[in-house]
Amino acid sequence: MAASVAGRAAAWGARRALGARRGRAGTPALPPPPGPGPRRALSGPAAGPDTATVLRERLRQHQVTGATPDPQDRDSQGSLRRLALRLGGLLAATGGVTVLYIFGSNAVDEHGDKIPDEFDSDPVGIRHLRRTYKYFKDYRQMIIEPTSPKLLPDPLREPYYQPPYTLVIELTGVLLHPEWSLVTGWRFKKRPGIEHLLQQLAPLYEIVVFTSETGMTAFPLIDSIDPHGFVSYRLFRDATRYMDGHHVKDISCLNRDPARVVVVDWRRDSFRLQPYNGLALPRWDGGSDDRALYDLAAFLKTIALSGVEDVRSVLENYSLEEDPLAAFLRRRTRLQEGSVSLVVESWRLEETPGGGQCRDSQGASPLCRCPPGFSGRRCQHNADDCSPNPCAHGGTCQDGANSFSCSCTLGFGGPRCRRRAGACAPNPCAHGGTCFTHFSGPVCACAPGFMGVRCEEEVRGPPPRPRPRRGAAPLALCALPLLLLAPGVGLAVARRRRAGGR
Repeated sequence: MAASVAGRAAAWGARRALGARRGRAGTPALPPPPGPGPRRALSGPAAGPDTATVLRERLRQHQVTGATPDPQDRDSQGSLRRLALRLGGLLAATGGVTVLYIFGSNAVDEHGDKIPDEFDSDPVGIRHLRRTYKYFKDYRQMIIEPTSPKLLPDPLREPYYQPPYTLVIELTGVLLHPEWSLVTGWRFKKRPGIEHLLQQLAPLYEIVVFTSETGMTAFPLIDSIDPHGFVSYRLFRDATRYMDGHHVKDISCLNRDPARVVVVDWRRDSFRLQPYNGLALPRWDGGSDDRALYDLAAFLKTIALSGVEDVRSVLENYSLEEDPLAAFLRRRTRLQEGSVSLVVESWRLEETPGGGQCRDSQGASPLCRCPPGFSGRRCQHNADDCSPNPCAHGGTCQDGANSFSCSCTLGFGGPRCRRRAGACAPNPCAHGGTCFTHFSGPVCACAPGFMGVRCEEEVRGPPPRPRPRRGAAPLALCALPLLLLAPGVGLAVARRRRAGGR
């Protein structure tokens, strides 16, 4: 009995030594043999260090295994990235082709026929690119430029009454103060003296509310401050010229004499193109004790009753004042006494040879303000607009007053003789039609209201509106489902690849 127990213990010791060597090599040790005797004898402190060593070794292997990425996962992530890039490229290419097709096709007339243009002779791709570029260029120009070169209709003629001056005034910041709160939202406060200003100036000034706000916002506001109809015209943001982030009011587009136009605003950038036509008031902060509009009415009424030929000669003296109305009030007493004229540094309306104006400088030589294209002390020198010669292909230049004209040689045309004259010289299109050279001969694009081969027939009734380009809608409808299905197809392919890799 003792011999069998001793043999069993020796065998278990050999197995234990083998298990320890395996544990150091990364393989877990074998469990102890069955039997109560040896297990109880070796379950004490002697077995502790070996168990801890095995646990530490297993933990180290787990950390090493977890820190190393699976090659299959790396391949799956790379495939997803490549698939996403391909889908993005496909979508971008589809969108680009769609844009070129829609905006690069010919416009069509009322019968659905294509209207020829100057790009028809180009290759197909170049043709669509140039038409698309022209479309977006014209669209950008439409946003930047005023809606029309004549924002106001022609002045009234007898027997109708046309006020001698034009007042262009801003709405917000001058006549109204916008306020916003969580309870009421946007509210607009009327400035004290609006009724007095409009009533006093309506017989002397053609009042135009020209605001940088949109028409949807400003139209009901003007109705609320002018119930009697003193405001003659209303111009909004689309009539401004967008320059360097500012909406500028270009007086040259008003269809009025700039010498008799007064612009009232609180932003000097609003009349930067004609700085001496503007009067920059401090922005109204909503105070109820404000009297600026009463003083403005007195100032503008003084200008009109004095019969000033050029309001710029008056407004120039107030252009550097922080508060021009306060400066006017300081001078009004002396104006009434007659010690000074309305123009403190009075510009004499003395015409120079170049059409400029000069003023007396207290005994010294007069100071003259010259129009563009002229120079000299009395604007006597006219700049040579033909030096260098702007006319191409041997054209002859004729100098004018701040302008020039070109006499082109045979075979060329245009303002600077840069266009080859073919079948369109002279223009065979009547009523302002545009001529384009085609291999079959001249082709006319008629102005609105006219039709025919040479635009000789007048359209009865309103001119037809151009229809949408043929083929644009079906292409867009076909491309839309592809754009919607592409992400789902990509995800399905990615999942299938990942499942197959596992």
